Amino acid sequence: MARATTAWDQAVIGLALGATDGFLALEFPSLGLLVAVLAIVLFVRFRALVAGTGGLLFAGGVVWFVVLQGAVSRCASENDFLQGSCQMAGDVTPFVVGSLVVAATGLGLMGLAVRRQV
Repeated sequence: MARATTAWDQAVIGLALGATDGFLALEFPSLGLLVAVLAIVLFVRFRALVAGTGGLLFAGGVVWFVVLQGAVSRCASENDFLQGSCQMAGDVTPFVVGSLVVAATGLGLMGLAVRRQV
């Protein structure tokens, strides 16, 4: 594997791995965790830690935000249409906020890596 040359290249690799990891973690949480750990190890090995990890966190956070918000809005529309047939298993607000914090952290790390390179 050739080392990515710029922070943008490293961030794009992180974004791809983060999106993949976000979807994997939905269906196979153990596999999603394994992919995240392997990605971090690769980022350390190829000196792409800041930008790569930023991309991983940003994409993973966005995937989880979209999925959670989609579930909440589908449940709300079903409740309007079918008069209360859909119930969420508890309040998902902390998870939505957590996904936004993860995405914002990733965005900040990507910005830091690009700024360091310029």
